[in-house]
Amino acid sequence: MNKKIVAIVSLALVAVLAIGQILTASRGFSPLENRYLKTMPQADWQTIRSGSYMDDLETYLADHIPGRDQWILLRNTLLRLEGRKQIGSVCFAEEDRLIQVQDVSLEQLQKNMESLNRWAAGLPEQVQVDFLLAPNASWIYEDQLPKHIQSYSPKEAIALVEGELSKRFRLTLPYDTLMQHRDEAIYFKSDHHWTMRGAAYAWLALQNCMEIAAPDPFSYDSMIMGQNFKGSIYSQAPVYGYNGEPFEVLQTPGLEASWQTESESGKVLMTQRFSEKDQYTAFLGGNYGLARVSNENALSKEKILILKDSYANILIPFLAEYYEEILMVDLRFYREDIDQLLTEEGIHQVICIYNLDFLHSNSPDLQKNIYLYLI
Repeated sequence: MNKKIVAIVSLALVAVLAIGQILTASRGFSPLENRYLKTMPQADWQTIRSGSYMDDLETYLADHIPGRDQWILLRNTLLRLEGRKQIGSVCFAEEDRLIQVQDVSLEQLQKNMESLNRWAAGLPEQVQVDFLLAPNASWIYEDQLPKHIQSYSPKEAIALVEGELSKRFRLTLPYDTLMQHRDEAIYFKSDHHWTMRGAAYAWLALQNCMEIAAPDPFSYDSMIMGQNFKGSIYSQAPVYGYNGEPFEVLQTPGLEASWQTESESGKVLMTQRFSEKDQYTAFLGGNYGLARVSNENALSKEKILILKDSYANILIPFLAEYYEEILMVDLRFYREDIDQLLTEEGIHQVICIYNLDFLHSNSPDLQKNIYLYLI
């Protein structure tokens, strides 16, 4: 009798989910998970024969199951109530901080540094190249991780970068400065990026290395522009009851600079984005292969090129206050010739801005990054 009841309940549940999936409109994007969901795969003889159609269909059905957000939240919350300190690569650290723990491949890091050195060696002598290595939150708050969870120590990786990066670069490493200010809100608790305050300290360190005199970013007023921000790390392990955080913006004049791509344009600070989940995109709207930032009121008439990952986005307002024109290139999306771009634009200053987790990666998602592109 009990088996019949279990079978009936199971069939009823499957039927309810199936009907719900039919009646529920498919979503293209999940704000909770901050990612695009799988689209309905197209069946043809080749995909059916290879089995990829069934795999893609299974992923599609899982992505569009009715109440998916609630199921994810419920599962993760139950794991936390059980005492779980880590879900996937996300660690629940002290002070409500979420830290992403990753393995570091020193071998891959060395290969990437060698490729970067080969590229820089081919640049004309008059081109100055700076490198800003952005620390990750796991460096700064390693002591807040649960005792049984080990994050990689950055010391060996930092030493490798310092040892392998050629003299063609001037290296700025703001690790010590950020450690001195770790009690301030220099990193988001739920996102992998630094805050604008953290980027401001890095900008001061970069100014010192480049020997330029730009205004002190902390001389400007601070304003809370967003509330209840839950960032990219939270999206990997969302739970019920997690408190978001405020989004602070230092009111530098560079926020009013303009940017444009071939198809989009806007102000450096897009205030409408603070009403969306991914408030970090308020800076420049996201990442592009090539974008041009212009400020006719800048302190310097110089034009520069920035090779970047997303850590640079929140740093751009400070740079835009100083430089009249900035070309931003993200080589995950840009497939043209960088040397040709430098020549055509008459650029003599390049700044590379990357974080270490990006720098050592050989993830399939980064197969178009600067290092593999330049090999």
